[in-house]
Amino acid sequence: MVQFIGGEPTLDTDLPRLIEHSVGLGLEVELYSNLYVVTPRVWAAMELPGVTLATSYYTTDPDLHDFITTRTGSHRRTRSNIRKAVEQGVALRVGIIEVNPEQDIDAAIEELISLGVDAEAINVDRMREVGRGDKGGEEHNADDALCGGCADGVVAVLADGTVKPCVFARDAKYSVGAIDMADLGEVLGGPRLRRERTRLTETFAARAELEVDCSPGSPCAPASGGPGCAPAQTGVRSDIQNCGPACSPSCIPVGNCNPVVNPPACNPISGHPPRPEPEPRPPGPICNPY
Repeated sequence: MVQFIGGEPTLDTDLPRLIEHSVGLGLEVELYSNLYVVTPRVWAAMELPGVTLATSYYTTDPDLHDFITTRTGSHRRTRSNIRKAVEQGVALRVGIIEVNPEQDIDAAIEELISLGVDAEAINVDRMREVGRGDKGGEEHNADDALCGGCADGVVAVLADGTVKPCVFARDAKYSVGAIDMADLGEVLGGPRLRRERTRLTETFAARAELEVDCSPGSPCAPASGGPGCAPAQTGVRSDIQNCGPACSPSCIPVGNCNPVVNPPACNPISGHPPRPEPEPRPPGPICNPY
């Protein structure tokens, strides 16, 4: 499957031709667009078999939505094109990125459902420190921005031809090849990708088992405003979250997420029937954000 993403892929006038070419090769296609401007040619390409659509939506508040996207009128245009996609029967999924505490995620989910978006096709994720999400001036480990599925059956090809293990992996250190220097098949089977896949696998495994100091007065201790740990003086960090295949937020398992939802990962939708909750809940701090 090939996903066209950006930046904004609809800005490329060759996008419809690229979609048609991909479908002609027998590939499934997903277009990830902000739906700010969708031309008739793009809508026509969306009607081809095996083509689906994805977008981001932030809040029901038009002013806040436009502030987050930095595009005047983005809320109106995105909302209108979400409705149009539903009406035209285009398979659609929507991601809500937690950026601002005033977003009211539950209200945004309910509005999307009212527009006809399938509740199972709505996912919530935290903002990651890449692109416009990079706060700048603050030291952070670039690996922490990654969702945990990098190079696991997926790579990203950037506009300059550079191949990375994930669309979030924008730092130069993640480069595993370039399609202007070698065939994509050579890059996928090459030693650089193999080494990076091994490194990331070990990094994500260590992240899930990272020991932290939870003693009183430590930065991690809840009394100090830290995220806390699993019971005992060391445990699983709860400030870093792994993602599932749909990249919706889920606590690194310590068995005490609130609410406990089974299945799948914690992602409560306000106003909808709750899933069964196992009892008793193990002791310990509550994972955030919820």
